[in-house]
Amino acid sequence: MPVNNYAYILAMLINLLALSTITLKFLPLKSTKTKILTLLVLNLGSLCIPIYNGFNILFLMRGVLSDLSITTGILSLLYIFKNIFKIDVKILSKTTSLVIFLFASILYLSAFGLLPFDIYDLGFTPSIAVICILGLTLLIIYKYNRIISWVLLLAYLCFYFKLQTSINLFDYLFDPVLWIISFLCLIGVL
Repeated sequence: MPVNNYAYILAMLINLLALSTITLKFLPLKSTKTKILTLLVLNLGSLCIPIYNGFNILFLMRGVLSDLSITTGILSLLYIFKNIFKIDVKILSKTTSLVIFLFASILYLSAFGLLPFDIYDLGFTPSIAVICILGLTLLIIYKYNRIISWVLLLAYLCFYFKLQTSINLFDYLFDPVLWIISFLCLIGVL
């Protein structure tokens, strides 16, 4: 299978994980068996049932949101395991959410030309300086939240092996969904 097919499958899998996370968060399911059965039906349905003009819900999600980041996919997977198996671990702390929210806000403001510099453009040609700054950020986050630091490290590795269609480092680390999730964690909704 060519790399593009792997990237497409990975993008669909991450969208599926995000959809499953939303389902687990907002449906009041009590038993583990009910949660697993609901996720199984939801996943099969979203893959097989055409919703609009022959397209399934994952294809439509990808059209609206584009490819979600590796970080969002891994955090969704962690949340699913936390919810199903009732593991008591904090995935996103307030401090980590604040760092992600602020950095992503500056990243998106600069990408839209609302700031006099463009951080997003640095992601196309990550130099030694950018990787050192991101490595330092990873070490700081490791001190406060080890789960997020491991997630970001996995996203760096996925960028190195070019597992998504994008060639920008920041597309592996951040996306609008992660930005919204970090904001919701900051205000206490999640």
